[in-house]
Amino acid sequence: MAAKKKKKTTKKMLLLCCGFFLAMAGVRLTTVEALGINRIDPISDIPVNFRFLMITVSCLIAFCIYLFSRLRSSSPGWAKNGSEIPALIFAAIAGLLCFFASEKRAAVNHSLMLISGLCLFQLITQLEDRKLASKLILALLFGACAVNFAEGIFQLSQSNEYIIKAYEENPQAQLEALSITPGTLDEFMYEHRLYSNEIKGFFTNSNAMGSLALLCFFPSLALFLSSFREKSEAKSRLLLGVQTICILAMVVLASSKGCFLALIGGLVLFGACFLFKAAGRKKSLAFWGIAAAGLLAVLTAAAYAGLNQTLPGGGSMHVRGQYWFAGVRMLADNIWGVGADNFRFFYPHFKLPEAMETVTDPHNFILSLACQFGILGLAAILAAYVLPIWKSFKNDSDNQSLQAESYKPAALLAGAGALAMIILRPLLIPVQYSENSGANSYAAAIMFIFPAVVFFGWAFFLSKHGVKKLNFSNLKTGLLCGIAALLIHNTIDFAIFETGNFLAFSAACGLLFVISRQQKTEHVKGLIPKTLMFSSAAAIMAGVIFFAAIPAWKMKNTFLAAMQTRFQNDAALNRFANSDPLSSWPASLTGKAYLRNFRENQNEKLLEKAEQMFTKQAMLNRASFKPYLRLAEVSELQAENSISRGKKDNLKDACSYYQMAIMRYPGKGEIHLKYALALKKLGKDEQALREFKAAKKIELMFREEFRRNYPEEELISRIGKEKFNIIEENISKLSETLELSTETDK
Repeated sequence: MAAKKKKKTTKKMLLLCCGFFLAMAGVRLTTVEALGINRIDPISDIPVNFRFLMITVSCLIAFCIYLFSRLRSSSPGWAKNGSEIPALIFAAIAGLLCFFASEKRAAVNHSLMLISGLCLFQLITQLEDRKLASKLILALLFGACAVNFAEGIFQLSQSNEYIIKAYEENPQAQLEALSITPGTLDEFMYEHRLYSNEIKGFFTNSNAMGSLALLCFFPSLALFLSSFREKSEAKSRLLLGVQTICILAMVVLASSKGCFLALIGGLVLFGACFLFKAAGRKKSLAFWGIAAAGLLAVLTAAAYAGLNQTLPGGGSMHVRGQYWFAGVRMLADNIWGVGADNFRFFYPHFKLPEAMETVTDPHNFILSLACQFGILGLAAILAAYVLPIWKSFKNDSDNQSLQAESYKPAALLAGAGALAMIILRPLLIPVQYSENSGANSYAAAIMFIFPAVVFFGWAFFLSKHGVKKLNFSNLKTGLLCGIAALLIHNTIDFAIFETGNFLAFSAACGLLFVISRQQKTEHVKGLIPKTLMFSSAAAIMAGVIFFAAIPAWKMKNTFLAAMQTRFQNDAALNRFANSDPLSSWPASLTGKAYLRNFRENQNEKLLEKAEQMFTKQAMLNRASFKPYLRLAEVSELQAENSISRGKKDNLKDACSYYQMAIMRYPGKGEIHLKYALALKKLGKDEQALREFKAAKKIELMFREEFRRNYPEEELISRIGKEKFNIIEENISKLSETLELSTETDK
């Protein structure tokens, strides 16, 4: 009796932790956020980023609590899923790389995001009731789709037009807020995205919304088709049909070639699976055949990009070919990986000079994972998800339909998710309210209440009246095709790494394993499994507390304290700069504050403090070129003010810093220009001429690339017309001077 009671307690703990995790996933799927959880965002977003991080931390702590609860001798054994060892290996590799990464804070936070997805997968695979698991996961996925579809329709009808109108009325205000200089490439790219009228739901871009739609479309389609076979009620067929059409509309609203390509690929796989099933053959042949062909195509495309610096298929594929080319070079130079979320710091070193954008990801999830975690890390995380899918094919799910679980668990999850949205989304989405209380109430209702109502209403209504019978064989096919379509799309994008999408992907993979599992689950007991559970939980708990929660809390509090002093108090600035020993960002912001203060009062000691901060930033992020540019700027200001060791020595320091920056970003013409001007001041005309020519060459390469991508647009200069004129004038004058000097020597 006592053993049964403890087993029931363990099951309740699993449901609580799983429900909490899924509710937080619902919040992440319906809230706009930066990729990962540590993008270096504008100042106003620092407290928001801290709250996003705390959501991930709380989910991981919930997972650890569940593992600790299973350590009792009477607890049931762990239900094997085949991904445990690869997941542990990946976590170990990710943790180890955090210590060797250039920007360690970014590596820690992004690693925790990926590990949280693996933890959610592990939790779901422990659910023994397939009907309960199906109800919970489908409620989350379809509820999130409903919210993003509603937001997409709102953006299509109203909100995007308001943004465009506001920009046209006062473009300077928006450009200044984004630190964009008018007449530059940044302004052109901003306007290009603005007028594209992008529909993105509650994601950072339309591709991310399209990825979620692809993942959910095929399970919805499978349920809809099954409703006809099972002669379900008309209400059920209507709900599933409307849902399937709305999710398909999300793909259309995304207006992404990659999404359409992935949709076609998923439909081909979907049809092949049913054809093989009708012919009496295992549909695993269709799935793995198409998967092998897809992997071969990706490897071939990567090799093509590595050799030709481009990809066939138009402008969008051409620029992806440039990303891939740089990614392949990065991987060849860092075979063990550069660390999670550190691609963006290393990319400028490998970027083609003519490439128009400096990206944070190679737009290919395989290449991205390989660059971040190395070949071993890539193999580990792929195995953690692929092995359970492979294992699921050993048992074809029941082809008969079963009465679905009571709608009450799904309704509770929908309610918990909606409540979490109402509480957390106002904290995660900064809103500037006006003095008009009526307008404020309307904004709050649209931004916070309406999404929660849509999520709860659709998840509840669909669970009660839509999904009444479950054909696990058809649902399995739908999940397989949805997962495959998402992965196909992310061979040319990186939407899977948005936290909400990665959690949704992990949940879908976990559900796929659960509904394919044999009735008698293989449980593992003994000292070794419990030791692994304890050590894993302890390591995760220690990691999230000491390497994420506490440093992030200190950074947020010291930043707010420094901001209250308007970044004028040295003690507050120093506390902020030293708040997180793993992050270069506090030192960077503190150095910028000292520079700003120097320009206001011309206190020369502030330059020395700025130099110390930027030196600290360079030490904490060895791959970034930005601290060296700041150090060069400080040295040139010191030279102008004739302080320290004298003007000439300061200029020599500036030249050294420019050299360090060029080593990290050789394809940025502006750095070559600044270096050339500094060399010219030192009288090193020959070296200066070489750098002026390098800057000109890079600019001309960019202009040729711009004409290729935008033949109908007015030519934009990346370096700026004035600076380009300076380059040409100096090349002409220095060439004449050096020629005269040569003739005189003769």
